[in-house]
Amino acid sequence: MENLYIKATDYTPKIELDAQSGVFDIEGESYHDQTIVVYQPVIEWISQFIKEANVDVVFNFKMTYYNTITSRRFLEMFDLLEEYQERTKKNILINWFYGQNDVDILEGGKEFAIDTRLDFNFIAK
Repeated sequence: MENLYIKATDYTPKIELDAQSGVFDIEGESYHDQTIVVYQPVIEWISQFIKEANVDVVFNFKMTYYNTITSRRFLEMFDLLEEYQERTKKNILINWFYGQNDVDILEGGKEFAIDTRLDFNFIAK
């Protein structure tokens, strides 16, 4: 399976998904109006990954801003990873980075942690 790399734009984050190592990175801002267009390739890639892979996953979220419709796409990704974790018993770790004083990003991560059965590690930067 090939890795996925999506370059950042003014409205979308940089996304790097490595199938062999299981290290996923997403970094930047996401406030594009058409998030389904932006994130559909990512959702499709993760859907394929969970069918083929057999590695632990570390997903590094380094978002500085995301809108409400982006959070729906993130939840879709987490749902797929939960399915993978349940089926394979592999470890999934979400490293959720947030600015020292960025309460909104921290609270967003805590809400995802409550809504999923994935392990979250909150890291102030």
